[in-house]
Amino acid sequence: MSHHIEAAEYIVGDGDGWTQAVNYQRWSEQHTFYAGDVLVFIYVPGQHNTYEVNEDTYRTCNTSQGVVATYYSGHDQVTLNETGDHWFLCNIQDHCKGGMKFGVKVEAIMNTSQTSGSMGFTPTSIGGWGWVWTFDLVPLVGLFMLNY
Repeated sequence: MSHHIEAAEYIVGDGDGWTQAVNYQRWSEQHTFYAGDVLVFIYVPGQHNTYEVNEDTYRTCNTSQGVVATYYSGHDQVTLNETGDHWFLCNIQDHCKGGMKFGVKVEAIMNTSQTSGSMGFTPTSIGGWGWVWTFDLVPLVGLFMLNY
């Protein structure tokens, strides 16, 4: 059996949108983000913007380097295409230093097709070594060796 997993769309800050005086790190920690999910930043153009940056730039709020992408539309849609950490901030003067920033950890999408075994584990014989159990995850995240 195979299930299609669709990307989720998240309005950053929920009803507050992308503005000052919101704890975005707390907001992001309430969600689990997967590759393919979309973050939507809603704000008044000119009052705010969205920068995707590296971790050093996130920590210092200095955008002279380490900028991955910039958005100014007021309805920015950022697709989280890669697993790992992603960092965002507003680059309007003092907004980042005032807390208008957050990071997310993007996880791999689990493959829900189950071809054999329970819970998506697949046993495979590898001559002389015993069995290798692989998890049905995309990408493959673990192998366990059992010797007999």
